[in-house]
Amino acid sequence: MPVSPPKPCRHTSCGKLVRDGSGYCATHQSDRNRNKRHGSEGRRKTGRRGVEDRERIRRRDNGLCQECLRHGRVMIGTQVDHVIAFEDGGDDSDENKQLLCDMCHSEKSRRERAAGRGR
Repeated sequence: MPVSPPKPCRHTSCGKLVRDGSGYCATHQSDRNRNKRHGSEGRRKTGRRGVEDRERIRRRDNGLCQECLRHGRVMIGTQVDHVIAFEDGGDDSDENKQLLCDMCHSEKSRRERAAGRGR
């Protein structure tokens, strides 16, 4: 049976050859864990159920950004956001979701990253 040729380590600027199929040399093996999916990604609804949930939240919030409304502005909401993130103990219920415009969603994400979350 033919043996596949060794491939370079997937770590940037590492030239070591790897034969075991993991993609990383022994020095950079810990990088495998960093490239896995986001911690809450598997708990979010996807497919038809996710689309139905997002449409339900858009209808409930009348298509408007809830953060802008709290500040007396009227903006079209484009992002369904979890008020309390999964990583902070939030759930996927409708009560924990809100519609935000792109600018408010970006600002909320920036604040969460600054607080040490949102890898």
